[in-house]
Formats: sequence, C-alpha cells, structure tokens
Amino acid sequence: PLNASFYNSGLRPGLNRLDNGWYYAILENKGSSTYLSLILLKNAYKIDNNYLNNSFHSDFNIPDHVGIESVGKSGSVEVQAIHAKPAFHLSVSRTTASTEDVGIGWLASLALLIVGITLLFSLLKRGMNQIEQQLGWLTSIALFLMTLFGLRYLSIIYAFPQSFYSLELFSPAQYATSGLMSSLGDYFLNSLITFYAMLVISKKAKDKFINPDRVRHIDSTGFRYKNVIIGTAFVIVCLALLHFYDYLFEGLVLHSNISFNINNFFDLTVYSFFAFTSIGLFLFSLYLFFDFIAHFFLAHTATQQIISLSGGGLIYIVIALLLGLQLAWAVILPLLVLVLLLWSLRFNYVASADLPSGGYPLTTILVILIVSSIYVSQLTFLNSEIKERAQRELLADKLSVEKDQIAEYFFGEVAKKIKSDTVLKRMILADSLVPEQMVTRLKAVHLTDFWRKYDLQLTVCNEFDSLLIETENTAWSCVAFFAAQIEKFGQPTDAGELYFMDNNNGRISYLAKIDFGNTSLYVELDSKLIPEELGFPDLLLDFEEADQVRAGLKKYSYARYLDGLLVDQSGEFKYNTSLIFSSATSPVEYLTYKGYHHLIRNVDTRSTIVLSKPSNTLLDGLVRFSYLFAFSCLGGLLLYAFRNRRMRFLFTEMNFQQRIQYSMILILLVSLVPIGLGTKYYMENRYNTKNQENIKEKIQSVLIEVEHKLADESVIDKTLEDYLSFLLTKFSIVFFTDINLFDLNGNLLATSRPEIFSQGLIGTKMNVTAFTEMAGNKQTEFVHKEKVGNLEFLSAYVPFRNKDNEILAFLNLPYFAKENTLQKEISNFLVALINFYVMLIIAAVFIALFLSNNITQPLRLIQQRLSTIRVGQRNEQIDWKGKDEISALVQEYNRMVEELSRSAELLAKSERESAWREMAKQVAHEIKNPLTPMKLSVQHLERAWKDKAPDWDKRLKKFSKTIIQQIDSLSTIATEFSDFAAMPKANIETIDLVQIVNDVIELYNDKEHAQITQKTPEPISDKEAVIRADREQIIRVLNNLIINAIQATASDGVITVEVEIVGDTCVVSIQDNGTGIPNSEKDKIFTPSFTTKTSGKGLGLAIVKSIVENSNGKVWFESEEGKGSTFYFAMPRS
Repeated sequence: PLNASFYNSGLRPGLNRLDNGWYYAILENKGSSTYLSLILLKNAYKIDNNYLNNSFHSDFNIPDHVGIESVGKSGSVEVQAIHAKPAFHLSVSRTTASTEDVGIGWLASLALLIVGITLLFSLLKRGMNQIEQQLGWLTSIALFLMTLFGLRYLSIIYAFPQSFYSLELFSPAQYATSGLMSSLGDYFLNSLITFYAMLVISKKAKDKFINPDRVRHIDSTGFRYKNVIIGTAFVIVCLALLHFYDYLFEGLVLHSNISFNINNFFDLTVYSFFAFTSIGLFLFSLYLFFDFIAHFFLAHTATQQIISLSGGGLIYIVIALLLGLQLAWAVILPLLVLVLLLWSLRFNYVASADLPSGGYPLTTILVILIVSSIYVSQLTFLNSEIKERAQRELLADKLSVEKDQIAEYFFGEVAKKIKSDTVLKRMILADSLVPEQMVTRLKAVHLTDFWRKYDLQLTVCNEFDSLLIETENTAWSCVAFFAAQIEKFGQPTDAGELYFMDNNNGRISYLAKIDFGNTSLYVELDSKLIPEELGFPDLLLDFEEADQVRAGLKKYSYARYLDGLLVDQSGEFKYNTSLIFSSATSPVEYLTYKGYHHLIRNVDTRSTIVLSKPSNTLLDGLVRFSYLFAFSCLGGLLLYAFRNRRMRFLFTEMNFQQRIQYSMILILLVSLVPIGLGTKYYMENRYNTKNQENIKEKIQSVLIEVEHKLADESVIDKTLEDYLSFLLTKFSIVFFTDINLFDLNGNLLATSRPEIFSQGLIGTKMNVTAFTEMAGNKQTEFVHKEKVGNLEFLSAYVPFRNKDNEILAFLNLPYFAKENTLQKEISNFLVALINFYVMLIIAAVFIALFLSNNITQPLRLIQQRLSTIRVGQRNEQIDWKGKDEISALVQEYNRMVEELSRSAELLAKSERESAWREMAKQVAHEIKNPLTPMKLSVQHLERAWKDKAPDWDKRLKKFSKTIIQQIDSLSTIATEFSDFAAMPKANIETIDLVQIVNDVIELYNDKEHAQITQKTPEPISDKEAVIRADREQIIRVLNNLIINAIQATASDGVITVEVEIVGDTCVVSIQDNGTGIPNSEKDKIFTPSFTTKTSGKGLGLAIVKSIVENSNGKVWFESEEGKGSTFYFAMPRS
C-alpha cells in the first residue's frame, strides 16, 4: 500500500517498513521521472491469523521466526545489496519460537530423518545378527533393545539432532506432555521405534519357539490347569497393554491442538496424519505381540481358552474397579477387541495352512482391519468428546464474563482523540445531523481494528432534546434518559467517560458520554456475538482471545437467557423463547434435545448461557470407521511394500482363489481414485461457475442502486468521500457484501470496509490487471481472482456512469464465497463415496469368496483327485456336466486316468515278474548259504563211516547239531519270506497306543544286557493317544523295533521308548545307545533284504514300514554312527 504522492509516502531507498510488510526499495531517476521498485522481503501484518502469516517471501526460503532490522545488533547477520552495500540485518530472538512451518524444507528434513532412522535400524539389525551367531539370540535381542532405546533416550534428553528438533513437528505448540512424549515428533519416533523393535523381536521369537505344525491344529479335548493359568496371564497382560494404549491415545488427543475430526476431511492437517500414523504403529505393535502370544494361547483347548478369557477379564475388571477406572472404556472395549482379534487369529492359523505362502487369509486380514478401525474410531470419539466438552465449558466461561478490560483500557485514549477531532465536532454542532456520517467517521478514524467486535450506536443530546421510548410510548429528556441508564445499570471504569452497563442483555455493553460544550455525544457499544459474515469473513480475525472466542462460536449455536427468557441467540438451532431445559442444580449441565447436544452454563440465578452442537449419530460413527478403515488399508499396503522391498509382485505368491478375491478389491480401490478426483473437479467447477454468476448478478444490483443515488454527479472525487462511504456502507448491509469505488486513475475513493485499507492489507490502488482491463481495454465487466495474504476471492469490476453516460468511476465488489461451504460439500461427498466403497469392499470380499469358491471348486476337485492317484490302484474319474474350459480339463484328466490304469496294470505285471525274479535270486542265494555246510557235513560223515572212524558217535552228534542249525536257518528264511509276501489283512479297531507300549515293554523287562524305560514329555489322558489300527500289527511293529534296538546295543544298553501327542498325531520313538547305522546303509534301511545276520537288518524293518504306512502313518529314523539310533513312527489320532 503506497501513498498516491511519492513525496508523502515516506519511502526512501533501501529498507522500508510499510503497513503490510518489510520492503527493499530501489529508486532510479531518468530525466524528469523517478522509477520505484519494491522487493517484498517479509510480510508483517498487524493481524495474525490463518490467512495473514508474517512470513518471508517464498524465494528466500527463510524461517518465519527470523526478524528484520535496519540496524545490526549483537548476533545479527548482515545482508548486502548490490555493490556490497549493507541493506539490512537478520536476527533471531531467543524468545522467538525456533520451529519451522510445513514446507519443502520441512518435508526434506523429515524425509532425511526417516532415511536416517531406517539406516540405523538396518545397522542395528545386522549387528544383532552377528552377535546372535556368537553369543546367542537372547543376548543379541537384549543388546539390540538396550542400544535402540538407549539412543532414543539420549536423543530426547539432548534434543539431538538439533536440526530435526527445530521442525514444527517437534514443537510443543502441537502436542506437549512431560517425559518421553514431549512433542508430536517424539510421539511419532517412539511409535516407529516400538513398532520396529516389536517386528524384529516377534520374528526372532517365532523362529525360536514356534512349531508351525503345532499351531495349525487346535486341540479340542482335555483340561489342564497349567494351560489355564498361562492363558489367564496372557489375557491380563494383553488387556493391560490395551489399556496402556488407551492411555497413550488419550494423552495425544487431550494434550494437543491437533484435529481428530475425521468427519470433516478438510479439518485434518499434516499433523493429524502423523498422529493417526503414530497410533496405528502402536496398535500394530500390539498386534504383533498378540500374534506371538496367540501361537501358544490358541494351541489350548476351546474350553481352556474360554476359561482363560473369562478369568482374565474378571480379574482385570476387579483391578479396574479397585483403581476407579471406567469399565466401559478401560475394560469392556479392550476385552471385546481382544476376543475379536483372537478369534480372527484362530481362524488364521487354521486357514493359513492351506495357503501356499503361509500368509494370512483375506478374511482374517479383513477382520483385523475392521476390528482395529472400530476400536480406534471409538477411542477417537470418546477422547474427542472429553476434549470438546472441556473446550465448550471454557468458551461458556469466557462468554459469561461480560467485561472487557482491554476495551476499558483503550477507550481513555480514544475519548481524547474524539474530543480533539474537529471534523467530528463540526458534525455534532451542525444544525442538521447526519448520524450515518458520524458513525462512518468514528469507525474509519477512531473506533478501528480492536473495536470491530462491537456494534456502534450514536446519540447526540443537548439539554433541550427529547427521546421517544417506543416500548413505553413516552418522551424522555435525552440527557435525563442516559443519566437514568447510567445510574441504574452503569458501573464506572478507569476510562472516566466510559461506563460498563450491567444490564444482562446477553452482550458486553458499554456507554460512553463525551461532552462537546453543552452538547453530549453518547456512544453505545454492544459486543457482537458471532464473527461478521459480511465481506472479509475471517481475514480480520486476530488470534487474540476475544477473536478466538468469536471464532469458537462458529462451531456452536448460542443462546443467552435472562430470568428464563431468551435475550439473544445465534446459529442454526432455534431456541425456545423461554428456558425449558435447565434445572439450575449445577453450574454446568448437559442434555440432548431436538437432535442437538446442549451445554447449559448457569452463570448466576438470573443468567444462563447455552452452547449447542448437533448430536453424534450412527452415521458419524460410520464416517469415522470408513475413513480409518481406508487409512488402515493404505497403511497395510505400505507395510507390505516395505516388507517386500525386492518388488516381488504380490500375485506371484497367491493361489488362483486369492487372485480373484484381491483383483475384485483392487479394481474397486483403483476406481475410487478417478471417481473421487473427477467428482471433486466437477463440484469445484460447478461451485466456481455458480459464484461467478452470483457476483455478476450482485454487482449489477449494487450498480443500479449507486447510479440511482449518484446519477446527477458530473465528477466524483474526494470531496464526496464521506457521503460515498455512507452510501457504500448502507448498500453493503443491504446486499451483504463489501463495496469499493475507484476513480478513473485507479485510486480508492470510498469503501464500505475501511479496515482492510487502514490495516494495509490492500493498497489504495486498483488491482493492476483489473485497471488494465477496465481503463485500457474498456471492458464493461471484469471478474477475476484476487488474493490477500492466503485468502483468495473473486473480485468483480464494472464502470459507473452518470445520467449522461459518462464513466466517472469503477465499482468493485469483492465476493468472498464461503470456502467452508464448498469444503463441506466435498467432504460430504467423500464421506458418502468412501462409506459406499467400504461397504462395497466388505461385500466384495464375501462375494469374491463365493465366486472364487465356485470357480475354483472344480480345480480343487481335480487337485484332490490328482493327489489321490495311486499307481496300481483303482482311480476314480470325475463326472462333470458342462461344456466349458473346465469340462475340457476334466476330459483330459479322465483320459489320463484310463491310460494310467492300463499302464499301471502293465507296469505291475512287469514289476511283479521282475520282483519275483529278483526275489528268487535272493532266496536261492540265501538257501545256498545253509546248504553248503550241510553238504560238507554229509560228505565228512560219509568218509568217517567208510573209514570206520573210532569217534563215529561224536561225529554223528556234531553232524546232527549242524544239520539242525541249518534247517532252522532255512525255516527262518521261509517264515520271513512268507510274512513279507502275504501280509495278513489288517483288523482295524480303536486301540490305546500308550497301553500297548506299556504291555510290550513288560515283555522285555527281563533282558539282562539292556535297560528299557518309558517316558512322556507331558501327561497324556486316557483318550488322547487313541488310534485306529490293527492291534497285533502294531505290537509286531513295536517288537521289531525294540528287538532291533536290543541287538544294536552292548551289555550296558539303554533303550528309551517315548510317546508324545503332536497336533492330531501320536508319535512313538524308540531310542538306543548302540552302534548306530553307517551312512552307507541309511538309504537301504527299509529295503527288503534277506540275511542270516542277527543284527536285525532283515525283513523286519520292511515289515514295519509296510504296516505303518498301510495304517496311514509315517515311519523314519535318526542315527549317528557310534552314538545310537532313534526310530519314530507316527499314527493319526482317532
């Protein structure tokens, strides 16, 4: 803003302080002309609000807290202009906030912070892995946690690194508590570090402790007190952690200025994003802990789980009652969350066994996201309600105070200036008073800036004037009337001429009596209840307390009652004329009435203040849930991308069914973005078009009124300034808009809003673009966008003509469309769209499950039949009706089954022939072994007979013994061959494996050179080790394995037989401390091989393998040469 006359502007080359900022002026004289160039250094408005920020020009990239000085001081930095001349100095006051607002530098610093933390995490993890190899996993985790949290503690204590702690994110202006959560930045870093630590620890602990086969099979029988105690302890710990999470969330909401109003998307800021990200990371850290605990908890029986949940919940409720906690908040909600999470995890561990990647099924992910979103939504609502009530009560307290100490302090100086104002004195003493001109003069010169929050009424009285009181229909002496008002309601103030009027009219009221000789000017000041919506709505609101109160009232409907009668109201809610919903039993009351939630503040026995806002509805809760669910899905996607940094595409790790499910959801999510952006663009375009039409229509209406009043003027100049200001103020009230009038040179003639110009927010020169169009291009109408600070608005210009069609001036109408109206429309649309898509996604999951099951059912059937195909057995064909791609696949499968059956018959025949030939060779070879000594014995005996040997009797006995031994050997070979070739048909029955093991062990207790013992890792009940098999065959298996173990041990042999329940199987192990099995023989240990050796490696193990596998079991062994062997066989439980 510059003075029209350069010589009166006070400008000088170099640094200049104008009304709206610091400028650097460059003057250059060329001939008779002087050229002035101003460079904006920093905005410096008298008003500080969201639209007017005292910031440096964006080209300089200097923080706002840096000050500008013409004279250098200690610690300031000199800035030089061209030719190395000192221009000005920059300084930073110690009392100035040292935080940086959100911008490119802010985001760059934050990005560097996150990159640095990521590198630190990577370094610590690598070091932990190296320590684990040397000192063990427990020591490595302990050192990892000590290092990680130790560094974090030191960074908090010493605010290191300082460059990051200078960010607004770490400013206490956003969030502040004592201790380790002293700022939002600290809160965010703590959540990030906690999440990473929990991620590392849970993975290490799972790898160390968790048996994947154990957690996928949920036991449904039995009862063990040990499991119940452990499960109850788990529940109590989980509930305590959830309550601690509630405490963290509560502190973040109550002790911050961050917006958590998810229902209005445009109320959220970048700090809201960091807040929700932080609580999301803390919640996911809890989930990682629950996920680890669930591996143990869900392996218990259903009965044990129910008892543990009930017992743990009951104990925690008792603790909560003893500590005075609110049950609905501190216990019931976390307990419900815990139950739902454990249920989803239970489903996960059962279903994830079918996933090829071992990941989470889609239904489990959906349940976890829904539960988490509902939980966070409810916590957000509860804590926000507490905070909102406290703020509403504070606002009501401020409204209940009807005195304005600052106004009383300022009015003393204002009264002196009014008395010395000769122009105003002339108006008052003139024969014909024009009150409007006096009001305009007072507002423009004396009652500016601070006094905008008061409505002004003037009355000029002398001793002969009278007033007609309409309510009483009587005439009063003007002086006597005001004297009576002062005597009845007035309270003297330090300002002398100013009286506080204690009239309980619902406003802060003052009456000033200013004497001009025998004439008195009475100035009545009544505070405005709500911010002006006329013209610049928010631009003139300061961050001062009074304006904060007015701004706070925007969110509420307001009413004040005096003696139970309504004296003032504002807002959308229509109050009753009499107070009907207050019992006055307490200073503050709350109630819900006609869809609104009301705070009733009983100031005293006569005065009551009511602040009301719309009640929360189910739709509001649905909106919160929808936004949080969408945010959770996005966060989950980012976490997945982080964990798969090698860019492995998700679909490559999914089965066909999962691809169908995720494809449907992905299509919905992808379509959400263009639909949302397209609709937002359409709404904004339609809104702008509507505003253009409104401003054009309004400026034509204003022009008609102005032309009607000024049509006879031939010249419009400064001589008509007061009259023009009066007219424009009057029309601005009628048309509810600001109006400016410029002369043909672009200089301001009059305005309805002088504060905008007196504050230096706008210069008195017409906008250069508009002036070019109107004066240069002779436009009849011009509308474009202008900007004051950060406030952008439409501005319309039309030429004003007199009755002779001469252009005398340019009429300007700034149109301040309510941005919050557009934001509300867009927000409502986004709410409806996201709600629709959330419901659609949830429905799509179940539809996708149904469709994918139907589509993949024939594929699963083919997969099942393929898995059951056995060569040499009868394989079923698939009966499929239909003529589609699946039908062709089924036909090929059936053809393959037929060909396989024919090939199997031929192969079986060939194999039988080959096997019998091989067996015949082995039998012939084994029979030759005893026949050779038998032949030799007969030859020796025959020779002895011929030689008439004297020891004939002795030789005959020896011969007989040898022959009998060899015949026994042949009998054994024949028996084993018979058993292997013709295994009797199994007689399947229900048997107790533990009892059979005990009976078999009893048979071998008398073995002198071997000690046989039995043990079980955990007590096994009567029904836990029940299997379906042939009793005699299982006894034979145990006999063969125990005999093998006895034969493999020396005289001091120790044999241990162990029975263990693992999931849905019974595992029996026979361990010996014998010689072990050489590596060269391990591959052939179960191969049928006839031998006369007594080491147990004949057909016995082949028979064991045949019996176990025919009973749907599995047999294997572990052996180390020189240390012993352990043979296992596992049978499915009945």
